[in-house]
Amino acid sequence: MEKYNRQISHPGFGDEKQARLERSTVLVAGIGGLGGAVVWSLVSAGIGKLILVHAGNLDEPDLNRQTLMTHDWIGKSRIEKAKETILNFNPSVEVEAYDFWIDENNLSSLVQQKKIDFVIDARHNFKERRIINEVCVNADIPFSNAAMNALEGYVFSVNPGKTACLQCLYSEDPPSWDPFGFSVFGAVSSTIGSMTAIQVIKYLSGYYDDIFGVLVNVDFTDLSSRRFKLKRDKSCLVCGGKQ
Repeated sequence: MEKYNRQISHPGFGDEKQARLERSTVLVAGIGGLGGAVVWSLVSAGIGKLILVHAGNLDEPDLNRQTLMTHDWIGKSRIEKAKETILNFNPSVEVEAYDFWIDENNLSSLVQQKKIDFVIDARHNFKERRIINEVCVNADIPFSNAAMNALEGYVFSVNPGKTACLQCLYSEDPPSWDPFGFSVFGAVSSTIGSMTAIQVIKYLSGYYDDIFGVLVNVDFTDLSSRRFKLKRDKSCLVCGGKQ
């Protein structure tokens, strides 16, 4: 516990909530700029186990935001480097790493085989985001959806059957979206990632569990933020029939 005494000493946190965090398992889908920041904060806080999913090798343009990576790793698997970086920093954390694109079969298989307490959706495309949304809703696993674009970002969390899911908010994909074509500032990715991580830390530790049903949007151009209360769509094709 000595490693985490600065957060344990926070009023209302303490040893019990730290222990709850260390018993928790989080699946992080996407360990790029945003997801990597989530992972770093969870590892620093003392999460017990991480299941990481990300496909592909490191390219040089990734290095403006992907802080789990190093320059000498260009051309090699990002997920393996992420695992190495995590264990070098905090060997107490258990890490499983999977180098594949998410589809309904492989994500459903992970969810069925592992005891997952929370999922982070940090993917950069709508296809995978919708799969994550549907699998988590069907499995009753709470999850956070975090995204950024240029100097803007948002985060909201879903409690299946109780609060709005991704499909409730965005029933259709944008008419045109290039998942590799949007601009990225590393500082925006890391800030939104850290915001997401603190929500998860509060919830899993039991310090503050009312993290659901609100979308927080931040415009980093002028550091303004807005909060939107979310409403479930009772006719939602994913969660509409779930009570």
